[in-house]
Formats: sequence, C-alpha cells, structure tokens
Amino acid sequence: MRGKDAAYRAVIGDVVYENARFQIGGEHRASDFIVDCGYLGISRTDHCIVIQVTLNEGRDGVKKRAFCRAVADGLHERIRLRR
Repeated sequence: MRGKDAAYRAVIGDVVYENARFQIGGEHRASDFIVDCGYLGISRTDHCIVIQVTLNEGRDGVKKRAFCRAVADGLHERIRLRR
C-alpha cells in the first residue's frame, strides 16, 4: 500500500464489520514485497493487499467463510479489487 493515502486505507479497513476492527496497516516498497503473479494459474498485478485474520475459538467454518467472502466482496465493490 505504499503511496496510498489515508482515505484509501480507511476504505480497506471499513470493509470489516463495525465493532470488530482491530487493524494494523503497513506499507512496503515493491522491492520488499515478493508476490507470485501467476500463483495457481491466476494472473495478478504487483498491486497486492495481504490481509491476515485471527479469529477466536468458537467460530465455525461457515462463519469464517462468510466473513472472508464479505471482506472480498467489500474490497471489490469499494476499490474494484479483483476477487
């Protein structure tokens, strides 16, 4: 996210459910960020966002998948990030 403004970062953070936001944002130079642009046969650009999620015990797979889907859909809708 190096070079992106605070408003862009806020949009990314806002896709997480309200009252469930505990976030740390970081920026990296392209030379410090290694991404396989063809992993699993999917073409990617070097514009990459990595989201690490830690969930407490008690959330089943259905809830975890729903959360990940909501984040992916929100990023796609708000910043046109490909799913």
